[in-house]
Amino acid sequence: MLAGALQAGCVKEDYSDCPPGVYVTLEAANPGHDYAEIVQNLSLYLYNIESGALICRRDYTREELREGDRAALLPYSAPGTYRLLAVVNDGLYTTTYGHDRFSTIYSTVNEEALGHDAEAFFSAERTITIGAAPATRAAVEIEEHRMTLAKHNNNICLHLEYADYVPTGGTNLTAWIDSPGRAFHYQPYNAGAGGMLRSDFWARVDNYDSDATHPYPRHPAEMSFSTMRMWHGSRMTLCIEEYAGQGAEVEDELRRLTIDVTEVLREYIEPETQEKIYDTDEELEFHDEYHITVRLSEFENSVIVGDGFGLVVQVRKWDYIKGNIDL
Repeated sequence: MLAGALQAGCVKEDYSDCPPGVYVTLEAANPGHDYAEIVQNLSLYLYNIESGALICRRDYTREELREGDRAALLPYSAPGTYRLLAVVNDGLYTTTYGHDRFSTIYSTVNEEALGHDAEAFFSAERTITIGAAPATRAAVEIEEHRMTLAKHNNNICLHLEYADYVPTGGTNLTAWIDSPGRAFHYQPYNAGAGGMLRSDFWARVDNYDSDATHPYPRHPAEMSFSTMRMWHGSRMTLCIEEYAGQGAEVEDELRRLTIDVTEVLREYIEPETQEKIYDTDEELEFHDEYHITVRLSEFENSVIVGDGFGLVVQVRKWDYIKGNIDL
């Protein structure tokens, strides 16, 4: 019924041929995110404000949204106060579950998103009040409610630079990112061979002669991660770890370097202004991609933010672990 109403003219600005209901207009918190261009599908969930029970749900394709701003008509007009949830682009690289109650609805990243640069995924939530219908129905009762969308994914580009560090012979070096309690475990999607760097590669890099033709030029190793959105108070841990290669005999303990990504960003000071620029959730929202460089050494590892500038003065030392990791 909803699709029929929209196709009959309810995508127009003047609400002609629209049933009574609520028009939901959306905009991204970051002006750099153009919702009208990003949206491929939209789901709206209306919940009872007190019990949290689902009252109604509507799913829209891009073509079923209003022309221009891609707003959505929710054909529900019963007076009252409700909790409204909007989810944009669900199903592309994420899946939402537990729709029946507001307290149980949640989204997860689909497995394929961990191997690609994820599509934009946004959501918004607010309380709305639908007023009583007027005594004289001279026009269709349409209320407009604006919602501000927050993104749900970031891209983290990790650069590994080499000081005096070479992994133990026969080992590899790998990296991953964990969210709290390993609820999400992110492997790099562009490093090849499971994101591992071979120790023979590192040996050749260290022996590199800049005047000779060499298949392993000296440059930082790069790994990219698609992760769920970062916010302060939610720890996201970057781990760089040795891993024994097939057939390698590793008698000593292997090494692991652990870095709290969100804490590094919180303490980062922009060189020109000498001010912290990632120390609020609002600032984190305005950046989709973060470049983090880790300069590896036997004894003192430094963390750099922002394509090689803005040294974070925090020394990171290796931890030691027994045997191979459980990837």
